[in-house]
Amino acid sequence: MLTKVKGIGQWTAEMFLIFSLGRMNVLSLGDVGLVRGARWLYSAEHKKDGNPLAQHAQKWSPYCSVASLYLWEAVNRGYVDSGKTVEELVSG
Repeated sequence: MLTKVKGIGQWTAEMFLIFSLGRMNVLSLGDVGLVRGARWLYSAEHKKDGNPLAQHAQKWSPYCSVASLYLWEAVNRGYVDSGKTVEELVSG
């Protein structure tokens, strides 16, 4: 319904579902930060042949929104651009 309003696209509607309505199973496949976070998490930087979010969404369901929050936090903390893998960060 929201996307029928001029100026509101799919991404905005998905953010509304997550942050305003508290929906737990929303994954914004077009969100650049989430794609970057998922590529880092799964070491898929070299694989440009698909969206890692779509590939892993089923594993995260019914908590895709929670996974999104963690991926955004990894980007915000600089982990994604650190040049280190998840394993390297965890091991110290």
